[in-house]
Amino acid sequence: MSSPGDEESHARTLHDLPRPVLEPLLRAFRRAADDLPRGSLPAALRPFAGWRPERLHDPRARGVLASALVSDPVLREAVAERLDVHVPMEEAATVDVARLTDSYGEGVAVAALVVAARWGDLATLAARLGEEEAVRGEVAAERATGPPVDERPFDDRDARREAEEAGRLARRAQAAEERARKAEERLAEVAAELEATRQRLDGHRERAEVRRRRDRSRIARLKEQLRHLEARPVIEAQAAARVADELEALAGSLRQPSSEPSSEPAPPSPSAGPPVPREPPSAEPGRPCILPRGLSEDSADGVRSLLRVPGIRVLLDGYNLTLDTFGRAGQRLTEQRRWLTGLAGSAAARFGAKPVVVFDSSGGETGAGPSARDVLVLFTAADETADDRIVEIAAALDPGAPVLVVTSDQELGERASALDANVVRSEAFLKAVDG
Repeated sequence: MSSPGDEESHARTLHDLPRPVLEPLLRAFRRAADDLPRGSLPAALRPFAGWRPERLHDPRARGVLASALVSDPVLREAVAERLDVHVPMEEAATVDVARLTDSYGEGVAVAALVVAARWGDLATLAARLGEEEAVRGEVAAERATGPPVDERPFDDRDARREAEEAGRLARRAQAAEERARKAEERLAEVAAELEATRQRLDGHRERAEVRRRRDRSRIARLKEQLRHLEARPVIEAQAAARVADELEALAGSLRQPSSEPSSEPAPPSPSAGPPVPREPPSAEPGRPCILPRGLSEDSADGVRSLLRVPGIRVLLDGYNLTLDTFGRAGQRLTEQRRWLTGLAGSAAARFGAKPVVVFDSSGGETGAGPSARDVLVLFTAADETADDRIVEIAAALDPGAPVLVVTSDQELGERASALDANVVRSEAFLKAVDG
């Protein structure tokens, strides 16, 4: 903490500074006096609060203002906020005097030293300014009393002063260029950040729109499925009523005596062998298809029920089927493909389904391969997998068209289920069709 003697010395140093270098400080004080309540100013300074900056050069006003600035940190802070040129507080407190002068000029540098309370540095700068003022006075006196300018002897001091002034101006120009370069770099960074933010926002909007379309499609499919499910009890009740009527009619005919021999064939005796199993009823069409009660997609009857859906598109994961336990893992790839293509043709002929067999490309096969009747065989491109091709086909079909994906690959099954396709394991399909 400064003693009263130190504060008086600092105030005297500030009071004695040349008039030009005090201009920024006086203008800042006048702005602060206009903005602050009159009662917040030191009592001795209040009579001068309304004075214009040029009147504040009055020795009495300068003395009171200097003492107030030295002793009142609140006043210094208010003045710092209202300088013509903003000097960051960190620079005002740490940057050396020469750099402050080169960067902002002598007047702003003096104001920065005052608001940062760097009284020792201010005294050093005041001494240098005093020397320069004295030299300028000597030069003016010599010019007034000496020979004409052109006839004066060469003075090394003039050359030195000119060199110092040129160096100071060069340093100030360099500092200004550096600030401009940093401002341009920051502007470029801000522009890049804005562009990146815009791109992220566009991406979020696109993904949100895709999700909204997918959700709307899924809602429509779920509403359609709900409509079918709500109609099923009515259909089942009507079917039960028909069966009850038929049973009642049959029971009535059995109760009536008949004089004529029956023309109905006798029921088969137990020794005639087991009855031929009936084909399961077709699943209810949709996306996904609804299996009859009591059937599951893991059973052969469940698979046959799905295959009987009119127009169902059956997407077969080629090598996943041929390499299954019930497939043809021990044979050559060409034999495996021929066997699965024939099996798919048999399923098409038996159930009326539309099989598509997709094989991963190997040995150079690409595009569509040789197909059996009503069977489409596809080979993937070199940079594509059968899983991706199957998902692509399922997604491209009409949202309400029935689709059955046959694979034991868990990841492919999950991707297909997300598209509301029915998914059955390779083993269940082979048992249902080849069993």
